[in-house]
Amino acid sequence: MFTTTLKYGGLAIVILIGITGLSAILLEQGPANYTTGEIIGYSAMLCALAMIVLAHNEWRRHESAVKFWHFVIIGLGISTLAATAFGLYNLAYIHWFNPEFMEQYYQFYIESVRASAAPAAEIEAVIAQLEAEKSMWMQPSMQFFGMFLTVFVMGLLVTLVSSGFFTQLQKRRR
Repeated sequence: MFTTTLKYGGLAIVILIGITGLSAILLEQGPANYTTGEIIGYSAMLCALAMIVLAHNEWRRHESAVKFWHFVIIGLGISTLAATAFGLYNLAYIHWFNPEFMEQYYQFYIESVRASAAPAAEIEAVIAQLEAEKSMWMQPSMQFFGMFLTVFVMGLLVTLVSSGFFTQLQKRRR
């Protein structure tokens, strides 16, 4: 189980960091590409977390008596590895490669809220809340935790769906 988790966790890390790293290099940095970067980032997360399904399939083929919790443990292990790596990548990117990113992204987000079709009072309330939370989100620990949780929660969902699928598949083949 440990070997399968490390193998597919490593592949998930390579895919996730590889795709997001390449997009950071190839896309021009700045507000014009933030939406594209988000799409690429979430797509990279899904591609990387697809390794959970491949790991489950391999585990099912090589083990005779596999239970739902075996699949969950493998999936959560892969999710934890990928989430930790992405959190660390995000910290490195923000602090060494693009130190202005957080402030630029914050301003981009404020402008997006102002450009929305929401009533003026609602827009001002959202902006006031963002201003109140800004210092918290600028802290490295929160940046890491935010990115970690994004990947981990997506991985948890993939894990539960895949675990249920492969458990049912195994029951039907008996």
